[in-house]
Amino acid sequence: MKFAYVAAEKARGEFKVSELCRALRVSPSGFYAWCKREPSEHAKKDVELRVLIRASFDKSRRNYGSPRILRDLVEDDGQKVGRNRVIRIMQEEGLKARVRNGSSARRTATTTSRSRRMCSTASFKRRRRTSAGSVTRPRCGR
Repeated sequence: MKFAYVAAEKARGEFKVSELCRALRVSPSGFYAWCKREPSEHAKKDVELRVLIRASFDKSRRNYGSPRILRDLVEDDGQKVGRNRVIRIMQEEGLKARVRNGSSARRTATTTSRSRRMCSTASFKRRRRTSAGSVTRPRCGR
């Protein structure tokens, strides 16, 4: 992480590499070795997964979130990948599934109807027990 910062500051050209390395307590030779180093296997796999995740996301017309993208990668493409890795890559790429609006049939289905005599939930909670043990509800404006 420190070497990435040194590289970013070096690109700006404001400070010398030796000054940056001294301030961050790393060696300049370590920085230059880091620059020449090949990307790790994990980083290479991330690049491959970015392409597959983007393709799956676009194929779903931007509707799939990380759970469905993960299922696509595992079942369809045969990839061995974890849930958190898919989440991280989607966040880094700025891929966010569309949120359903309130008009979705699944969201607006009504299973019960409210009676005129029913009160709001706040007053419904204020039930009183009588001495006989029965429950009485407060009146609803009648």
